[in-house]
Amino acid sequence: MKKTIFYMSLAIAMMSCSEPSEEEMKGAATELCNCMSSRKELREESDYAESDDMDIVDFGFCAVEVEGRNINTKSDKFVKIVKESCPDIAEIQQRYIEASKK
Repeated sequence: MKKTIFYMSLAIAMMSCSEPSEEEMKGAATELCNCMSSRKELREESDYAESDDMDIVDFGFCAVEVEGRNINTKSDKFVKIVKESCPDIAEIQQRYIEASKK
């Protein structure tokens, strides 16, 4: 019984530490793009002015959902996938990464 629990715990730990597949990252990039589109629409319908700061705030809001699935939104691999999936937010992603370093 103890061995079974140990091996199950080990398997779960190894799965949680593994890097997401490219398909999972593409799905996350699509989710991020859709979230950013929704946030932009919300801002256009509201009284909030367009600003670069709000773009970064929106990106951070959307990134939380993606990062919750064990995907690093700042990794080179994910940045490349976002550039391919939705190039219109790639520049916002770069500014988000730079802002998070400060």
